[in-house]
Amino acid sequence: MSGSPLDILVRRHSSEPVFSLRQIRKDPADIDAFLYAIQGDLELIRRETVRLPTRKEVWLAIALGMIGGAGLVELLALAFR
Repeated sequence: MSGSPLDILVRRHSSEPVFSLRQIRKDPADIDAFLYAIQGDLELIRRETVRLPTRKEVWLAIALGMIGGAGLVELLALAFR
């Protein structure tokens, strides 16, 4: 059960403690835990952005869609003349 990235984030963060800058200033020992939580968030963002298509892939899909659609219209036009 994978869910959307937002669901994964909410589920993942619901069990983790939430640190604010005021809490960290009060207890400097929590800095490591805070930095570890940030590092985990950055890893998640990296994994999700790797799955996104590049500009070249998006452009190619759009171009092929337009060419394929135009070809289909021409084929149907020739078939029903």
